[in-house]
Amino acid sequence: MSEMQDYKSSLTDTSSRKFETFSYLPAMNSDGIKKQVEYLVRQGLNPAIEHTEPENAFDHYWYMWKLPMFGETNVDKVLARPRLATRRTRTTISACLAMTTSSSRRAPRW
Repeated sequence: MSEMQDYKSSLTDTSSRKFETFSYLPAMNSDGIKKQVEYLVRQGLNPAIEHTEPENAFDHYWYMWKLPMFGETNVDKVLARPRLATRRTRTTISACLAMTTSSSRRAPRW
């Protein structure tokens, strides 16, 4: 049986912060992000964008950028939305999340 690995995390060292499940994954490049969006569209999920100021990223609710993109299947349009949200709101952090059609429940964001 393997031992549990201890992740060194410090609030003062921003590169070491580990808060949620996805923060333990390696950083995703643009191809990886595109594959994730393609997957959520194939699953029939509705993409949505959240954004926030960097200083509020870990202890506040994020703002939803407009409405979820109900029925959107164009991956390039979905990928353009976080960039637009960041440019218009002047925040530097945005995230894509997925919502189901039947119950409007949130899937994890990334």
